[in-house]
Amino acid sequence: ILRLGEAQAVRAMAQWFWADTRQQLPGLGLALIALLLAMAANVGVSTMVSSFRLTFVGFLDQRLSAELYVDA
Repeated sequence: ILRLGEAQAVRAMAQWFWADTRQQLPGLGLALIALLLAMAANVGVSTMVSSFRLTFVGFLDQRLSAELYVDA
């Protein structure tokens, strides 16, 4: 993709952009992997928390069954 973009670039600024992008790509790879890992961990923790919340609310609904609750 980078070679195609660089080949299509006519203006000097576009050529500079594609050359700079190609040069910075190895350093960006590690950062993108870290970002992907952080996002996956976020999704996993969010799933576990919501699952725990649903299970806990279901447990409380079973254990605290009453006809009437008085709240002040």
